[in-house]
Amino acid sequence: MTNKVPLAPVPLKYDVLNRRLLMLPVNRPNDSLQLNDRLVAGFDLEEPAGIAGPARQRTFRRFSEAPSPELRSDFVEVIHEGNYVLLKRYEKVLKKANYQGAYSSGERSDIVEDKTTYYLRRPDATVVPVKLTMKALQAAAPELAGNLKAASGASAAKSDKEWAAVLAVVDKK
Repeated sequence: MTNKVPLAPVPLKYDVLNRRLLMLPVNRPNDSLQLNDRLVAGFDLEEPAGIAGPARQRTFRRFSEAPSPELRSDFVEVIHEGNYVLLKRYEKVLKKANYQGAYSSGERSDIVEDKTTYYLRRPDATVVPVKLTMKALQAAAPELAGNLKAASGASAAKSDKEWAAVLAVVDKK
């Protein structure tokens, strides 16, 4: 919470499309409540083990240093934290169906599109959007450019988990 008082552990769901936090009351397991998230500074989600991989804890916090003011109320996932911070912003966009004209080739149903944007916060507190490629990370973090190239696994890294492992070796706080 923003007042530095932690909330008791409760089951949460982060609704990215509507940008809200839902909590599951312990005494009513088939119901959910919308949490007034204006006072929430961040939260941790415990992802259970499954097909995607082992159980892990994911940390989300407010995007207070966002490059544009309208993004500052969003939550971002902290992928790596050191001198540089790698952040992942989830976004869902609803595209409405298009029925224009009798023989329209438009969309017949609404579509929800997933968009993921990565940001790198530099030690001087500037935030830049970045793609998870060697060249883009070297351009965004010139101080780490030589170390990134020499790091094991950096040339084969594709996912954010792999890049987090590379940054953990290269960028120590």
